[in-house]
Amino acid sequence: MVVFLRTIGLFLFAVLCFRLMGFRSMGGDVEPIDFVIVLGIAEILGAPLADENLKVANAFIAIGTLTILQIVLSYLSLKNQNFLKIVEGSPITVIKEGRILEDNMRRARFNMQDLMEELRIQGLTSVQDVELANLEPSGRFSVIRSKSAEPITPRYLGQSTSVTLIENGQVVADKLEQASINPNQLAEILSQFGITELSQVETAVIAPSGHIAVTKKPPEIKN
Repeated sequence: MVVFLRTIGLFLFAVLCFRLMGFRSMGGDVEPIDFVIVLGIAEILGAPLADENLKVANAFIAIGTLTILQIVLSYLSLKNQNFLKIVEGSPITVIKEGRILEDNMRRARFNMQDLMEELRIQGLTSVQDVELANLEPSGRFSVIRSKSAEPITPRYLGQSTSVTLIENGQVVADKLEQASINPNQLAEILSQFGITELSQVETAVIAPSGHIAVTKKPPEIKN
């Protein structure tokens, strides 16, 4: 019984500590509860292996207690959103409509260097390109680009069907212009498929999602 109560107490204390340290303390991979569970089980497993004087039964009790806690807390989190916010926290918005929310930055203990690093990871160089940026409870950084920063795709241009850019080795100029792809960009795309000449291409099609599919011409058979 003592091991059971100590495990619960230490678990709750550890979750509280990680919540106080901030979202980024988990490394951006797992939620606070799951992080403490994994860390706790790893430590408990290692202790009796390293010290033969420790009772294995206590390790079983502690691991079982952590497992039950994880199941119960996950169930309660699914059933009650308020409980979920208490245990794991809520996303903190650090950028909204191209404007940095400094109060939220301080609340999340998130500095400007961290912010710009996260934006660069997302392929962005300016705060003005961001519609919304949140620091999630797991520590992950999520970004919704502004309309002007969205990549050009057929869907963005209002097209719901695929567009043929190259047909039988010939560029379909009006479709290329419609997709906002210039010749240099097209050459770079083809090079990713190991193609250096247009004559090697049977068709090149861009889908509404922006994905480009290239079909090569079969090699000529010499007699």
